Amino acid sequence: TSSDLAQLEYEFATNPNSEAFIPLAEAYLGMGRFVEAMVVCKKGIKAHPELPTGRLIMARIYADQAKHNKAIEELNNLLKLSADNADAHLLLGKINLKLGKEDLGVEHLKKSLDFNPELTESRESLLKIGIDYTPRAAQPEPEPAPVQQAVEQPAATPTGQPPQQQIAD
Repeated sequence: TSSDLAQLEYEFATNPNSEAFIPLAEAYLGMGRFVEAMVVCKKGIKAHPELPTGRLIMARIYADQAKHNKAIEELNNLLKLSADNADAHLLLGKINLKLGKEDLGVEHLKKSLDFNPELTESRESLLKIGIDYTPRAAQPEPEPAPVQQAVEQPAATPTGQPPQQQIAD
């Protein structure tokens, strides 16, 4: 609502170093206000370069404007911070599919499911291109290799003496 937006704008204006940039940029993005979303997100990333969420939102801003190369660059920066970010892999997968790079798109969509098997958007994107993928985490564990038993030497001879070792000449 407009009052919620006003509250977020107030929070960000009074404390630009807070994490309030995340919901504010999301709100602007949702309204298609790309310039405002980008300004807020860039300030937020500058204040919090370690937060993957800011980079993910920035990549979404670029992707929604069809600035795919900038989105990919932002997502690659995010993955340097957080290689297991399922949402980043999802967006990279979708962008690469859109660009006709199916192999790379599929690779990232599979990774997104490996890191978060609950991402239905990744599963649906793969199914649209005919791939029914089971995430690594959901795959059955391979059977353990049989353990070989060591052949035991008798501890003593029937006379109670330790066995004699043969010495080669």
